[in-house]
Amino acid sequence: MRAVFGFVIIVLAHCMSTYGSEEKLVLVEQGQPKATIVVYMKKDNMQEFFAAKELQSYIHCMTGTQIPISMGGSWPESGTVIFIGRYPPKYDIWAKFLKNQQLSTAGSFFIETQGQHIFIGGADDNATWYGIYDFLYHLGCRFYFPLPDGEYIPQTKTLTTAPLHIASRPTMQFRELWYDGYVMMSMLAKPENWQLFFQWHYKVGLGGPNLMIGHNMQNLVPKGSFELHPEYFPEIKGKRVYEPQLGQLCLSNRDVQKCAAETAINYLQGRKDACSFSIGMEDCGGRWCQCDKCRAIMNIRQSGESPTQIMQYFANQVAEQLDKSKIDDSKLLSYFAHYIDQIYPPANMTVNPRCQPVLVNILCPFHNVDEHEFNCPNDGVRSEWLKKWTTLSDKIMIYEWFQLDYIKEGVLSPMTGTIGERIKHYGKSGVMGFSGEICGTSMPTFLSMYLTARMMWHAEENPQQIKDEYFSLYFGPAASSMRSYYNLLEQTVKTAHFHKANSNSVPYAIPYAVWNQVTLEELKKYLDESQRIAENKKDPNLTMKVRRECESFRLLNDMWYINQSFARYKLTHDYAIKQDFLERARAFESFAASVEEPMVINRWYVLQQMDEMKVNLN
Repeated sequence: MRAVFGFVIIVLAHCMSTYGSEEKLVLVEQGQPKATIVVYMKKDNMQEFFAAKELQSYIHCMTGTQIPISMGGSWPESGTVIFIGRYPPKYDIWAKFLKNQQLSTAGSFFIETQGQHIFIGGADDNATWYGIYDFLYHLGCRFYFPLPDGEYIPQTKTLTTAPLHIASRPTMQFRELWYDGYVMMSMLAKPENWQLFFQWHYKVGLGGPNLMIGHNMQNLVPKGSFELHPEYFPEIKGKRVYEPQLGQLCLSNRDVQKCAAETAINYLQGRKDACSFSIGMEDCGGRWCQCDKCRAIMNIRQSGESPTQIMQYFANQVAEQLDKSKIDDSKLLSYFAHYIDQIYPPANMTVNPRCQPVLVNILCPFHNVDEHEFNCPNDGVRSEWLKKWTTLSDKIMIYEWFQLDYIKEGVLSPMTGTIGERIKHYGKSGVMGFSGEICGTSMPTFLSMYLTARMMWHAEENPQQIKDEYFSLYFGPAASSMRSYYNLLEQTVKTAHFHKANSNSVPYAIPYAVWNQVTLEELKKYLDESQRIAENKKDPNLTMKVRRECESFRLLNDMWYINQSFARYKLTHDYAIKQDFLERARAFESFAASVEEPMVINRWYVLQQMDEMKVNLN
């Protein structure tokens, strides 16, 4: 089981420098098509046809030339031929390659060259799409952001490829990045961003089994249960209480365990594609049952009560009931096993194979496990706990947040300097998957998302090299100044001695105290230099890219000054300081409303909070 979720298996491209006997394959030569895409057209493989059209479209974008697609049973005798998916005359090649390379994991694909023929296929329809985009990656395309100009597409009149011999399966079986409610309102301002985000998932290899992860505990018992069965609910200070979306249940109660099992069985039986059901705790932590039975289970640890113990006990009990049912063994129960007050791994307790513990990174997201020079108090703790959990289960999931624009606390919390190495660490540890909740938007967060997506599939890659290539390809002549800008962002965060994922229950928000006027001015200097380069080159695309970085930075810069004024006024109640705050707030609101791309800053949520600040000014 561990091997399935372990390192990516990839047979590297056989380049001409290594295999001199294999010549490059020509796709387009001096604007003339020299290749044909072949796909077998029938009703049950429309995805393969659409994938072929996508490949044709990108090659056209690269070269200005449209290579033909053949949907019949023949292909040219000369020239390069690209077979997409399960083409019947070549089906034996497709089937044998999947079997020989052990590409049974969902999403696994191959790109195989035999003479002038290139075969692209995989274990399922999604795998075919992944194969198409990986082929484009080898042709030089990069899919950085789910924005209209978030890609790098090289331009050439002659397009060739070295013979490719690739068998690829993801390091992590489950790979998810998703926008939460804080961001969705900004998404609605430009509905086409939904389509871009959906397409981007395939371009960077996101996906995996249909897992249910989330807060779901109070849905495990019938609605209205409190009046009839108050014993289902937690005992707090000697009294049974019902707190919607906050309190947990009495997890030692046998009837609660039975209700949870029945709810899970009904869900999994009713959805054939569902691979898991969540019995996860309600949000915000705490409010665990304090009855004698629950406390006896929690108090196993000598260090005191541990909610991890009662949660794992509950999960095991529900899993045992599913084991006795007709539910397939592959159907899992997911739950938050490391979150807020669930700190320690369970002691003297096994984990049922059907259980899927979800570990939320409530430790420091701004330093990696091997960065000892920053004296992070969590250094080593994360790796030790993860090591402990992976000895208990081979189905571990990791959950993290990406930037929450909570303007009273902090904005623009860049993880570009740490997220890549952290995903690599998770991959090496053998976790099953990763879920990233995107709580705020900015250009640094988009880069963090790309690094995460890339490393979830290719944990053997070097995240610093991915970033270096990004600056070179995406910013071109402005690469040096933009690299310096990001280096300063990352270094400021790392040297700030801020080590908590949660600051006053705000996930991944770097406090304004980390920043200062000198640092902000130096950051602006690098952006100004990038703008001058774009203007001198008279490159509208580069100008737009730099402008978006400037807009993301202005959110941080303006909010730093606004919060300085707000804090000073609350201390002094000086009228002049109040006016300074209001003027800065009005200027920022005008700026936020003028930003063309709503996903560059989380405009809706930020402006809503600005209104709250003005109300609380007095």
